[in-house]
Amino acid sequence: MSWRGRLVFAGPWIVLLFIIASLASAQGLQPPVAASAAPAIVVTVNREPISQADLDRARGADTDGAVGRVLVDLIDERLLVQRGKNLAARLAGS
Repeated sequence: MSWRGRLVFAGPWIVLLFIIASLASAQGLQPPVAASAAPAIVVTVNREPISQADLDRARGADTDGAVGRVLVDLIDERLLVQRGKNLAARLAGS
């Protein structure tokens, strides 16, 4: 298939997408929320995120303290909670 054939084939799809975009803007619909509005993920522990808000909350008033130590404590806490859930699920299944 030549490039002209591909262009003719893609033409209806481009027109459809243009119509949908025009209708969406006429309706006043907003695009999806930008990534900056999502909470900042600092680290993920076994698919469970720890956000910047979690880190700030754990630091509390001690803003001069070592962030690394607070982050290690948060990770340890998440690992312990996950291990406890895993053990509870095993005991419930027995």
